Amino acid sequence: MLDYYLVQLCVNQADLKVKNPKEVQFKPQTLLLEIVTVIVHLSRKRAFKHAVSRDKRSYSPELYEKVNSHLHRMNAAPMMLVEQFSRFSNSVRQVKVEPEREEELEDVPEEFQDAITFEVMNDPVKLPSSQTVVDRGSI
Repeated sequence: MLDYYLVQLCVNQADLKVKNPKEVQFKPQTLLLEIVTVIVHLSRKRAFKHAVSRDKRSYSPELYEKVNSHLHRMNAAPMMLVEQFSRFSNSVRQVKVEPEREEELEDVPEEFQDAITFEVMNDPVKLPSSQTVVDRGSI
């Protein structure tokens, strides 16, 4: 849904006509910054990156390039936020480029899958109370 709003703000700008923007306090730059801030905060979760890369409705690498372009042109955009969004954009692009790897991992035996996320474990640990094996990043 966040990407849909980015499309409206950065691609379909002509559709965003407001008669009295000051009266309704419509500030597209502020809205863009707030959406990007939410995305950057959510980007700390690996599952979010994968969800964005699978979003066939709104996500595209070109969209994130346009957002980056808008952010660079805005004087109000904090440079740290711009850099974090740019890094997230690149990481989503990498996930998007590697879909065939996911297909290869479909037949992974259960003992190599995290019991919480069902992804292949990178750093498996056994929980002391339940003896369940999960990836360290999941706990």
